[in-house]
Amino acid sequence: MNTSVLNLIAYKNGEYKPLGEIGPSVLDFGFIHCDATYDVMPVYDGKAFCYDKHLQRFKNSAERFGLTLPYNNPLDIIKQLKIKNNITVDAFVWFLAWRGYPPSGNPRDLENCPVHFAMYI
Repeated sequence: MNTSVLNLIAYKNGEYKPLGEIGPSVLDFGFIHCDATYDVMPVYDGKAFCYDKHLQRFKNSAERFGLTLPYNNPLDIIKQLKIKNNITVDAFVWFLAWRGYPPSGNPRDLENCPVHFAMYI
């Protein structure tokens, strides 16, 4: 993958950091068991296309997988990502959620797995 793409600024669990640093650990259940969901939303002329529909679909999918999403305002995150990455043209925004690795280390301990939430543009 192009290293410049990995240097784009992304959002994960309340922090903005390079896209190359937001991915799951190989121990995360989102990686091992595909216990994850995502949605992709286009942004045209600076406006999120069908924002409510994309966000609701993402939330419905997360709920179906039992992934509790943190409260945040994705529109604020999108604005910050556009600024931090100097995006002035049309773009795509990815919403991602996945189950992490439980602190107990028990592979059946789904209730105590952290849920990671990330976005990138």
